[in-house]
Amino acid sequence: GIVILKGFTSVTRDRDTASEFVTKANEGRSGERTLLAFLDHKSSRCIAKFSALNNEMEVMFPLDTTFEIVSPPEGGSGEDQKAVEAAVRRLQKEMPEAEIDLVYLKEIPVSNTTQARPK
Repeated sequence: GIVILKGFTSVTRDRDTASEFVTKANEGRSGERTLLAFLDHKSSRCIAKFSALNNEMEVMFPLDTTFEIVSPPEGGSGEDQKAVEAAVRRLQKEMPEAEIDLVYLKEIPVSNTTQARPK
């Protein structure tokens, strides 16, 4: 599948910060959450020095950044999965129905996006 970030989108490069954010029960009504793992990206820019949180390691993606949903990296997703499972347990304390899906993304270069976009 394809994911297009329609607006300017900021994300953290830090797994612990992402885990903290996704487990905030007051962030939306639904217990269904999705954690995006960006495996390959070129267009993001570091904005950490402007971030409200000191150690967030925040990056910003420009308008219409396009990604392909990809398989987890070979041999490298174990730590990610453990972190997600721990996050689910924390969130379920306040929202018993909570689920967190982990989705891996790879950026599609701008020159290829017109071919990759769904019609």
